[in-house]
Amino acid sequence: MLASAELSPAIALWLGGVWSGHKSDQFLDYLAKTYGKRVVRPPSFDCIYIAEAEEGDLDSGRIGGVIKKWWKVDDAGLTEVRRPNLPSTDEPALFDQRPVLKFLTDGKRVVIGERFGPKLICRKAGKVEVTEASVGIVDVRIIWMTND
Repeated sequence: MLASAELSPAIALWLGGVWSGHKSDQFLDYLAKTYGKRVVRPPSFDCIYIAEAEEGDLDSGRIGGVIKKWWKVDDAGLTEVRRPNLPSTDEPALFDQRPVLKFLTDGKRVVIGERFGPKLICRKAGKVEVTEASVGIVDVRIIWMTND
């Protein structure tokens, strides 16, 4: 079983799996299913930032703005970073060049906030599934999303 200190990096690694698939047709299908948006061409992100929130409310799906830890995922893999180079929130593009995935967990439940672009934002809730070898997130449901 993973120790609690290893849980957050393991969740970040699981979320970082988006990096390997974001240039695929499966990612386009995910966007259509989650956001109801048909996108013709996959995005080309510089990287994806993953943030663990300090506080929030797992029952309502609220994630606070104070961040405990940041990671960056790109072709080099997942690395912890002190300060992310976040994109402007006013960019007039469908996708951010450096999207952010935030999460909050109590070890059993997790809330995930996705921001792939100014109009591609959602909040999800799921359960943390820990095995001897890995961590996964199961029973994921969308709490809210925006696409306009």
